[in-house]
Amino acid sequence: MYLRHQVGELFGVESNSIDELKGSPEFLQSMTDQTAVVRVFGWVGYFWWEFLQDLSDYKTIGICERLGCGSVLTGGHRDRRFCTKEENPECFRRRNADAQRRSRFNKETAPEPGHEA
Repeated sequence: MYLRHQVGELFGVESNSIDELKGSPEFLQSMTDQTAVVRVFGWVGYFWWEFLQDLSDYKTIGICERLGCGSVLTGGHRDRRFCTKEENPECFRRRNADAQRRSRFNKETAPEPGHEA
């Protein structure tokens, strides 16, 4: 039922059965429509095709600056420097842990108010 409902929504057809869906003119028309297919040969070809799509869509592309990561960053602000939680959860967690560690260290080594040198 769930799949039939999804297919029905995709083609704009309401039906009570798979046979009714397959017999609808909208579904039959979509099955006979021509579809553009991009042929890509190998992983290198796929990489270049994806890269071209990003360039065509004016997506910003960068590299994560966290030491040891180097993941490719796509989308977001132009000046983004690090991975988001969705892109690379491990890098995100480690960067936040490092920032927290630096913050705690700075609080411990900072002079107390009124005792500045």
